[in-house]
Amino acid sequence: NPILGETFQGAYPNGTQVYIEQIAHHPPISSWQVYDHDARYHFFGNGTWAASARGNSVKGQQTGANTVRFSHDDAEVSWEMPYLTIRGVLFGERYLKYGGSMRFQDAAHGLTCDVDIDTEGPGFFRSFFRRKKAHAQDAVHGVLRGKDGEELDVLTGSWLSHLEWEKGVCNGKLHTVWDAVKTPVDRAIAEREALPSDCRFRNDLVQLKTGTLDAAQRAKVELEQVQRADRRLRSEGLKRASA
Repeated sequence: NPILGETFQGAYPNGTQVYIEQIAHHPPISSWQVYDHDARYHFFGNGTWAASARGNSVKGQQTGANTVRFSHDDAEVSWEMPYLTIRGVLFGERYLKYGGSMRFQDAAHGLTCDVDIDTEGPGFFRSFFRRKKAHAQDAVHGVLRGKDGEELDVLTGSWLSHLEWEKGVCNGKLHTVWDAVKTPVDRAIAEREALPSDCRFRNDLVQLKTGTLDAAQRAKVELEQVQRADRRLRSEGLKRASA
């Protein structure tokens, strides 16, 4: 698990910069900043996880604000993530899927888009009596509405493969706005000149990569002790400040 104050600095192959920091330990909260290489947008937010186990599955959700600010008009689009279910935790084939609803909001332009993911539900009887055709659990359906609630466009597709608008963008010239084959996901490459707090420099992880497990465990315990000591100091400081 990341420790308080742990950071990561990196860049994607196209030059987009990413910065991440662990800003809380209990509950664990991560904060991030992503800067487009052409300064077209700034993506920022923070998130923590809440999860519950049920038999052979775990259901969780990343909560916290996600926001993209566009430089050409300073408009911001914000949203929260749907829930995630992992099945096959104890036995059987393990797989994960998203589900639930997401709301994207653009307050500057009065736009909202409610996106549903796998909203048919898992019940056998519900599926038997109500479904008229096969239901894809990765299906995405959304409705874009204006400030007066009028329907502007409809989003369909799959969070695994593609997303497309019914009416399209750019005056209807472009309908598919994301294609997993044409726009594969790249991993951020760590910066060489990073802060001392960068996750690559954690002594326990360094020892773990070299295969010295005993040394890695000792280093992990030392880090945890430092974290506890820092927490006590902060608590004492708050008490003195409020006295």
